[in-house]
Amino acid sequence: MYIANEGKLINPKISEVIKVLQEQLDFYGDTPFRCTITGEDTGNEIQVDFYEDALLFHLEEV
Repeated sequence: MYIANEGKLINPKISEVIKVLQEQLDFYGDTPFRCTITGEDTGNEIQVDFYEDALLFHLEEV
């Protein structure tokens, strides 16, 4: 679920993540993809694993 006014994705489906990313791309262009864990930046590398029932992003705290 995407709560636009709070900028939150809750238990999102891939289609919802793609929609949010597409909105970002359309409005701001091809900007960097940044992730945080409890407000701290993660590294510039994201390990992605594809599974039948999920797309898994491995984030590490730096």
